[in-house]
Amino acid sequence: MEKERERIERMLREGKITKEQSEKLLKALEESAVAEKERRVRKPKTKTVSILITVVALVVIGGLLAVYLPKVKLQRKIDREISQLGTGDRFRALNVIIKIGEPAVPALIEALQDKSNPFTRRWEAAKALGAIKDERAVEPLIKAMSDENEVVRRVTAEALGRLGDKRAIPVLKEALKDPKYYYDKRTGINRYYTRESAAEALEKLEIKVIQRGNEYIVAGQELQEEIPTRDVVAEGERLYQKGPNLLKNSGFEEGTGNKPSNWFKAMVPAPGLKLFWDKKVKYGGKASVAITNTHVYNRVVCNNWAQNITAFPRGKRLELSGYIKTKNAQSVVICAQCWSRDNKMLAFGTTQTTQEISGTTGWAKYTAFITVPEGTNKITVRAVLTGTGQVWFDDIQLAIQ
Repeated sequence: MEKERERIERMLREGKITKEQSEKLLKALEESAVAEKERRVRKPKTKTVSILITVVALVVIGGLLAVYLPKVKLQRKIDREISQLGTGDRFRALNVIIKIGEPAVPALIEALQDKSNPFTRRWEAAKALGAIKDERAVEPLIKAMSDENEVVRRVTAEALGRLGDKRAIPVLKEALKDPKYYYDKRTGINRYYTRESAAEALEKLEIKVIQRGNEYIVAGQELQEEIPTRDVVAEGERLYQKGPNLLKNSGFEEGTGNKPSNWFKAMVPAPGLKLFWDKKVKYGGKASVAITNTHVYNRVVCNNWAQNITAFPRGKRLELSGYIKTKNAQSVVICAQCWSRDNKMLAFGTTQTTQEISGTTGWAKYTAFITVPEGTNKITVRAVLTGTGQVWFDDIQLAIQ
């Protein structure tokens, strides 16, 4: 019996079994010893009973070890792989955990909720929970939508969409207003990734979401907003009978502080770069918008003033025009981009196709054309300075031909 006791204690020290498991094994051993002692007191006629009791005790202990050892080994593997999430070996570890499946869920929930973990480990835990699709993860994932890190919130929204549990609907609706965005240097667009992921998750839960530029609105609430949606546009061309220009505040006359209404800055911040509302230099009216830059980037950067349009006729040819004044400008354009719902560019029109604009020039009108594809979700108009120099823009219009 002493040898068995020593074996159990050695396994506990080596971490092969837990303390709880060792206590169960020792208890079984003690019970066997008590039974043996009682047998001796009764002085059996033969050794058969003693041998039988010993055999039974060994079988019980062996059975317990056979049950608990695999569980201990699996848990140690889960803990080891989760510790690799957020490291250079995270992709392999993530795949291993997903293959393990449901047994890994409690540890993944713990990793998701532990704010001392790096955010990469938290979002990968959320991703794994979404892939495993265990309903125990629903409430922890809902709570994780308030995580301070935007990437964790984004991946958590995707995971809730995969689980398809309607308990997530309220928090996903709230995430449609998530304020965090990233500037996409390739397209010059501010991307609200958490909003996008929440909208996709709600669509999987059969909640229709309407996109207006960077805004996402649950269907049925869109008529409370100012900007007409695609559904409203479908009611008829009456939306475009107020005038040929689809842009708002195209002359930059309206605004507050140092920002014209309806336009936003799309830029890569740098010393020497300034985008401003200029009330001194203008072609007509009271103001224009300007870009000045002395910083030399190590790549091509297109700083610009931009406006998104969500109400427009599809299949129509549009004329883009505007007045431009430059001073030592490297390259200047006015362009229009047609984007699909999944942010793929479907069409592009630019003044550069008719005339290169650079150097120093007085006020002049420039024109470009674009035909709007049927799958267009929004049109973005940009007034762009590429490189260094100074430029002013005024009276930009996007008109239906």
